[in-house]
Amino acid sequence: MPMDPDARRDSETHRPDARSHAAPLVESMSIDQQPRRTRRGNPIVARDPGSSTSRLIAWVAAILFAGLTIAWQNLPADAQRSLIGAPPPEAPAQAADRAAPTAGADLLVKVYLRLDTMLSTDPAAAQSAIQQAEAFVGTDADRVRLAVLAAEYDSPKAGIERLDALALEQANTPPASNTTETDPPAQQTANDLLLEDIAALRLVYSGDIDALTQDQRDQLIARYGDVGAYALTFGQPAEQREAVIGSPWPILLLGVAMLLVIGFGLFGGFALLVFGLVWYGSPKRIMRGEKPQPGGSVMLETYALFVAGFATLAIGLGIAQVHAPTNIQPIIQAVSLPSHWLLMLAVLWPLFRGMSFGQWRRAM
Repeated sequence: MPMDPDARRDSETHRPDARSHAAPLVESMSIDQQPRRTRRGNPIVARDPGSSTSRLIAWVAAILFAGLTIAWQNLPADAQRSLIGAPPPEAPAQAADRAAPTAGADLLVKVYLRLDTMLSTDPAAAQSAIQQAEAFVGTDADRVRLAVLAAEYDSPKAGIERLDALALEQANTPPASNTTETDPPAQQTANDLLLEDIAALRLVYSGDIDALTQDQRDQLIARYGDVGAYALTFGQPAEQREAVIGSPWPILLLGVAMLLVIGFGLFGGFALLVFGLVWYGSPKRIMRGEKPQPGGSVMLETYALFVAGFATLAIGLGIAQVHAPTNIQPIIQAVSLPSHWLLMLAVLWPLFRGMSFGQWRRAM
């Protein structure tokens, strides 16, 4: 039976190796479905939510609130209080039986007194220690502590000279204009106690330590802690002095550990930098991060929202604490710190703007 020629043609067009007009169309459709990629291999996805109008608003808000925050944080405290109408802070009353140091001064003097037996024999190291401690001096009590350090590291004469100079300044300093007979005894006798401390330490370093009364010894220990107790051991064996101030070995071991950490950190950081540059510069490196098409504004909006909230809290809470009614003050103080943690919710803004959770997670 003869074969139908049309049927033959149909069978040939359906063979796997047969060419048809449908094949190019299917191939082009499959290419269009593949995500486009950058030169580094990043898939190019749809742009973030947003429009040209929202982008302009976000730019203006970000610049405005970021500039406001930076300017506010760099203003002196007095200028900040003046702008929000806050009264000047009241100086806290300092108890006369305390010789409060500046932050770091007391600690640094204690550290160097621990290292006394090792550093004081080297004139260069001794002078360097005194100069470093002098940079932290901020109060008259700090100068007393520095005089103790100078007496131990330099010579008793050097310590006495510093004490005498401080005593002369105290004698020539007029009393505060706001000091009256009704002021607390702590304010009236603070200078007197300082002069008593100077007189006691002068006896210690002039070789008349036995002339100190028990009250003078107790006052030095109460007001200067370990520094005062260490000064009272002047002239005693090193073992007895270490028992008061502590052994130098923990300080030395801590210093060696810090040097090792810094050294390994610098070496390891440099090695990681070189490795990272080589790794990133490889032409075969394919990146996994998605690159959105330009035009979106949601990430800029997120930053603007965060910095606007930060500026509002930084300035607004200060105004509220000054001008809010008295019965509201405890509430403001209670929510002051937790409210700053609420700024973390700003990262959820893209979800409210329509970004998918997967895209938001990868972006974050």
